[in-house]
Amino acid sequence: MDISGAFANGYLYYPVTTIDSAKNAFGVLAASRVTKVVRSDKQVFDYHEIPGINHPGAHSKPLYALGDGTIIADIPKISPYQSWKWGDIDR
Repeated sequence: MDISGAFANGYLYYPVTTIDSAKNAFGVLAASRVTKVVRSDKQVFDYHEIPGINHPGAHSKPLYALGDGTIIADIPKISPYQSWKWGDIDR
């Protein structure tokens, strides 16, 4: 399924950008932007590529899955028209 604001399995899934930070081996703070997917029950998921099967007729485009096992059509993309706020998730 297309995960960009999708409603499936009784949940709304919405991609968001977060900032992950940690100290590296030298004690220097490093940070990066990361795309995660928020589910309407307040769960936040990473995504990963599912290993493909190499056989005749198989497509070369990879499949992805969320941490809850939901198979998604592509890498989650952030909408430029986001209209919700984190407080909405709390409600």
